[in-house]
Amino acid sequence: MFKKILSNIWNNRIIRHLIYMFAAFIGIIIAVNIWLMYYTHHGEGVRVPEIKGLKVSEISQILQRQGLNYEVIDSHYVTTARPGVILEQIPRGGTSVKHSRTVFLVINSLEPQKMAMPDLSDISVRQAQSLLEAYGFPTPQIEYVSSPYKDLVVGARVGSRKIETGEKLPVTTLITLQVGSGYDEP
Repeated sequence: MFKKILSNIWNNRIIRHLIYMFAAFIGIIIAVNIWLMYYTHHGEGVRVPEIKGLKVSEISQILQRQGLNYEVIDSHYVTTARPGVILEQIPRGGTSVKHSRTVFLVINSLEPQKMAMPDLSDISVRQAQSLLEAYGFPTPQIEYVSSPYKDLVVGARVGSRKIETGEKLPVTTLITLQVGSGYDEP
């Protein structure tokens, strides 16, 4: 009886074609998976070495031995790090990647970023301090000078040199604000 049912199903042309289509679909999926594993080298890879803290000149050979490339994509200036060292790497050290992939690097700048001196004339000392710190400069020193306006910025200098508005200075520059003392000296 079971043989008769199977024979009737197999003799039905529509069902037989559905079975052929299903088998072809499964065959295509298996073939594509095998081809993808071969084409993408599934399971093959190299470990990315941990290179943070090294200079770019030191890592070239390390990455070449692993079969990897590198590209510097950004630089920041960090005062606590040596100039030219790698601050960040993508992908992280220890990650498995394919051969010939690129490791993207963020390095510490060789010199600090330069910022234009903002216009500090006729603003309060607190506002000037906040503005300089927002630009990335260290907290400025205060020097009181004779002026009828108390705590109003009269000028700015680096050492004994006066700074003009718009002048480019390294962000590590220690600026001295000349602030009014609130009275005129005779």
